[in-house]
Amino acid sequence: MRILNITTLSALAVLLITAGCNDSSNNSSANEEPEVIVKKPIKKDIVLWDDYTARLQAVESVKLRARVGGYLETVNFKEGDFVKKGDLLFVIDPRTYEAELASAKAKVAEVEARVKLAKTNLDRAKELYAADVIAKEILDTRDCEMLAANAALLSAKANLRNAELNLEFAHIRAPISGRISERLVDIGNLIVANSTILTTIVKYDLIQAYFELSERETSSTTGTAAFSIR
Repeated sequence: MRILNITTLSALAVLLITAGCNDSSNNSSANEEPEVIVKKPIKKDIVLWDDYTARLQAVESVKLRARVGGYLETVNFKEGDFVKKGDLLFVIDPRTYEAELASAKAKVAEVEARVKLAKTNLDRAKELYAADVIAKEILDTRDCEMLAANAALLSAKANLRNAELNLEFAHIRAPISGRISERLVDIGNLIVANSTILTTIVKYDLIQAYFELSERETSSTTGTAAFSIR
């Protein structure tokens, strides 16, 4: 019986020692800190692309019309040429406008003579009235004649300026610099003032692109947008 007890105690002692070793191993593993891998985020710009069908249009273009009427006499350009602002492109028969200008100049000269005569009569009437030779009514009449002559002179000068402009408008010049298209009227045809289209000039150094975006695409777009044309 003593031998059995000693054997049993020995076995129990071995089991307790083994259990103690296992507990110490588990505790050491639990106390170790886990390995953590840390990386900094990468910051960079991301370009988002999408394709749209666009309509290109020049920023500046002119449909050229004449400001006066008449028969087309000359055409001074080749279709597709690059023209500069102020270049002479068309000439409408100017003889009618030259005659009107000459008539307007003659009218101005005539009215200027009337003004000179009215001034002379007014000055004489003032002297006679001062000498108590004529009545006040005659002086007033000469004064009104002077005013009427000056008004007629202003009207004549306005007509002269209008005649000068009409002659100038008979020589049609490029209002902008750009590429000129085909001529739409041949020499000898009648040009209707402010109606007949003669040609088109387009400025190509700057163009605009028109395309459509949906409401979702518009609301989702942030930051600066850049566009390229292919």
